[in-house]
Order: sequence, then C-alpha cells, then structure tokens
Amino acid sequence: MDTGPHLTMIGDSDRRSGAGQHRSIFVAAVMLLAVLAPRAAAQQAGSVSGIVRVAGTSHPLAGVSVMLDETPHVALSDSAGRYRIAGILPGEYVLTIRRIGFESASARITIGPGGEVTADVDLRASAPQRLEEVRVVADSQPRGKLAAMELRRSTNSGGTFITSAELDSAVGRSLPALLAKKLPGARFTTYGRTGGALLSSSRGRTSQRTLPPADPIDPRSPRACFAQVYLDGMRIYSIKMDGMAAPDLRDIPVESLAGVEYYAGEAQTPAEFGGEGAACGTIVFWTK
Repeated sequence: MDTGPHLTMIGDSDRRSGAGQHRSIFVAAVMLLAVLAPRAAAQQAGSVSGIVRVAGTSHPLAGVSVMLDETPHVALSDSAGRYRIAGILPGEYVLTIRRIGFESASARITIGPGGEVTADVDLRASAPQRLEEVRVVADSQPRGKLAAMELRRSTNSGGTFITSAELDSAVGRSLPALLAKKLPGARFTTYGRTGGALLSSSRGRTSQRTLPPADPIDPRSPRACFAQVYLDGMRIYSIKMDGMAAPDLRDIPVESLAGVEYYAGEAQTPAEFGGEGAACGTIVFWTK
C-alpha cells in the first residue's frame, strides 16, 4: 500500500479562487478588528465611585468637587453624597476632594483594566479663623476668575449672566428656582427617582432615542438634551462624557457662587466653552 506523500496540483483558476477567498477573509478580519478594538479599549477603562460624608457623622455631603489630578475627570457629589467617575484609563492617580467650608482631602488610587474602585471620603469642617481688621480699597475692575465673565457680560456676548450681587441677595433660595427666574428660555427636566432638577434644552426632542439618559446607571432616568456644565472653567458634564450623570442643580449651594453664565446653544457659547457638548447649551458656575 502506498503511504508516501501525495501532491495535489492547483491550476491557475484554483489559485485565483483561493487568493480571492484569502483576500475576503483578510478584509473581513480587518473590519472585525476595527469594530472590536474600540470596544476592547473601552472595556479596559475603569471607574471610581463612593460617598462623601461629614466627618464624625453619617450625614452625606452634596456639591463636593471630586477630581483626578492632572486629568479632565471631575464629578460633583449628589444629594446622597454619591459620586462616580467613569472612563478612567488604568494607572495610578491622586483623587482630590474639595468643598467650600471643609478641609480638602486627597487619596492615591490605582485603577486596573476594567476595575471598579470604591473610595468613600469623610471631610472635616474648616476651623473658623479670626482675622485682623483690614482696610480694603475696592477696584472698579473685577479681578481673578470673574474678570473674563465680566468682560463677556460687558461686550454683550450673547449669554445671560447672574452677578455676585444678585446671588448674594438670593442666599437661602434653591439654585433651580433662581435659575428658572433668571435664565429666559432655560428648561428643567425633573429626575423622578431623586427629585433632581437638571438643566436641559428643547433641542434634540425629536431624537430622544439617540440622547443619553440623565444617569447612565439608571436606564429609566429621563433622556433630554442636557446643557453642558462648567465649574470654575473646568467642564464637569457633557452629553459626550460617557458614564457621567447629569448634575443635580440642587446640590450646588447658592451661597457658594460668585457668578453664573448661561448660553442657550452652540452659536451663543464662547469658544473657550465650545465643543461637541455645546449644542444643548452651556452653563458656567464660578465659585467664591
């Protein structure tokens, strides 16, 4: 019996057919990788979440700024003290927590591929300090972070502005009620589970299915064209920031603010606050 190797001759047509099949398989493989690669990269990103409380108590602390140093990742704690930052690439980070009237805190965290890190934080109230009497000579020109806002206000840049004097006279009122009165054309969407007030736009009403939910963790949360939010010049929310919940405006104390800017749409939003998220409007909060 012949057990030696057998050779099968391949004609030109067979070669062309085989080469075509190989090319088809190669193209299909490349297309599949193009689809799967972004998904695989997204799955590698991790998140950090937790609850911020008043030290020595069980009371949650709302309106706390939580950020990863040297990154654009920022979040505000909600009325239950909860915060969450998603889409974080693996690595070591410094988590910094700040709120007016409390001592800031920092913690070093490590995010693994697809990791979920929990970091609960207790903040201590700042000790009141007694200052010597000083004489202050007022400068008619605003300085610091409000200078740019005052320049835009004086040049009629197309926005609506709430000044420090107006905010000081509204201390004790809720921020959503104040904004509803001061911002013409602004819309508010209520988040039924928490009763939260979310600033939204009439834009995108015909494409609800393509809009993200207010809270990515809760699929039943409302969908709307939510305005992007800036805090002291740093963007903390946009519908383009995957995994970020729309801020509850009740969590921002009126007494902590020195100024507010609101732009109804992309055309009105200044270039420094522009970008893809500006289509639904922009609101900028400046703290004292």
